[in-house]
Amino acid sequence: PEGFDEEMAEVYKCLGKEPLHFDEIVAATGLSHSKAVTAIMQLELADYIKETESKKYIINKMGVR
Repeated sequence: PEGFDEEMAEVYKCLGKEPLHFDEIVAATGLSHSKAVTAIMQLELADYIKETESKKYIINKMGVR
């Protein structure tokens, strides 16, 4: 989506139908932990992704613009 920096785009692209744990996102994107945390926080604040009860991340269908 428009307005994503490179790290946000990488995290968003790796999320599909199945929720991913933070460590799985880091492995899939190759981002450092700090860059992944920042990208995830930005995506959560913008309602593009959400954290599940099992501490995994998934695309937030309600927040997709």
